[in-house]
Amino acid sequence: MRITAISKIKNPKTWENGDHPLAFFDVEFAGVRISKCLLVRTARGFNHTSPPKTNGERLVEFTEGSLSKAAADAAYNALLILGN
Repeated sequence: MRITAISKIKNPKTWENGDHPLAFFDVEFAGVRISKCLLVRTARGFNHTSPPKTNGERLVEFTEGSLSKAAADAAYNALLILGN
């Protein structure tokens, strides 16, 4: 799992459910690159990967929860390394 780009969201707004977005990121794994994933901090305190959307439709899904978690963990660690 490799984060190839990350962009912190400036002044994120907390959503009605208590979650808030942290960053957009690109990730590569198993020969696949997914661009514009969203790193979300949930109201319960854990990180979540939201796959990219186009016109409100998700074009990619993580069918294995462990992949989504690994992407979120890698993206969060990249933010920490960058000092964001």
